[in-house]
Amino acid sequence: MYRKNRQTVRNQLLRSAQYLIQQQGLVSMRFCDIAKHAETSTGTLYSHFASKENLLVELYVERINDYVKTRQELLDAELNPAERLLVSNLTPIMVSLHSPNTDGLNFMIANAGLWQHAESAYRSQIEASFLKLQQITDKLWLVPIEQGKLLSDMAAIKQCRQLLIGYQRGCVLQSQNLFLREQQSLPSLECSFSTMENLLNGLDWLAPYGHIDQSQVISACRTQLDWHTKALI
Repeated sequence: MYRKNRQTVRNQLLRSAQYLIQQQGLVSMRFCDIAKHAETSTGTLYSHFASKENLLVELYVERINDYVKTRQELLDAELNPAERLLVSNLTPIMVSLHSPNTDGLNFMIANAGLWQHAESAYRSQIEASFLKLQQITDKLWLVPIEQGKLLSDMAAIKQCRQLLIGYQRGCVLQSQNLFLREQQSLPSLECSFSTMENLLNGLDWLAPYGHIDQSQVISACRTQLDWHTKALI
């Protein structure tokens, strides 16, 4: 009889948890239901993950690494620096609007207590993944500064980054709110694009590197959305 190896079972448990989160939401998903959906025993589930928090952290790390990959690819994309920054900030909003409960970054930001109660080894994974994401995000800003294409002083750049992140997180969390989805009160993609474009246009760019082509940005975002959607399957 064929017997699944340990890594195969672990991946199956993660995909089952991911599916249940998408269908039921993070809070409603019961830990024991993961084993049932994966067609394995509760004992097997606990042999891989001692708690729901540990499993969720592993999913969270997967999603962070997905963003590391797509942001790394942005550095080589046929876009100018301002367009790259807009794509990197707009894509998480598009992913969230696409489907509820799908993005580990979203549900973990909204439920920070989950990863805070995970075991130390899992928290270390988060810290390492966050560091990678921070480094590649910093690079999207530092490259145009070092190349002399972004001329604003560091205080203005820091303020712009903070405003972009704050706005992005607000949109992401709103799009995960099932009540707002039912009421069709989610932030529109057009509004998000316009708000972020205005923030980036407020910086001092060497012409023509601050010009943002909407069609190119949306096309790049959709390419990244397709990749993230496939990664969730």
